[in-house]
Amino acid sequence: MLYHRNSPKRFYEKDGVYFITTNTINRYPYFVEDLLCRLFLDNLEYCRKLKNFKIIAYKINPDHLHLLIQTGKDINYSEIMHNLKRNYEKLIGYQSELFNKYGVRHPLPAFKWHKSFYCRLLLDTEEFVNHVEYIRKQYIKHDLGENKYCFTDEKLFDLMI
Repeated sequence: MLYHRNSPKRFYEKDGVYFITTNTINRYPYFVEDLLCRLFLDNLEYCRKLKNFKIIAYKINPDHLHLLIQTGKDINYSEIMHNLKRNYEKLIGYQSELFNKYGVRHPLPAFKWHKSFYCRLLLDTEEFVNHVEYIRKQYIKHDLGENKYCFTDEKLFDLMI
């Protein structure tokens, strides 16, 4: 088990399954915009291919998101989140510059993530199932009306339990 160099609370397990939550800065509801959700999902898929990890489940809420991932042998969740968040901020910043360059008003403030994120290593099947159900029920918890931008890979879910 490897520990994060700056924090004894973060440790890395090869092939570990992690539940991760991250927020937008000041919990601004950027993800009410479908375009920003779709761009995030494209970025997530790009990062998955680049960093070689498995996406078991995710849910994008208006001001935060949850991921359930399994890391590989050569990459840890901090590197994944750093890449994911950095690339998305750059992508959205670039899009905002294009909107402004061509005279299109962009109604949202500049996109930023909260600096850190919450991460939990799931140690057993019960924890895993509970976190998948938590992700699936986010739309109820946050009174969203519909369960948009929620995904569970049923094949991986079946393999994990």
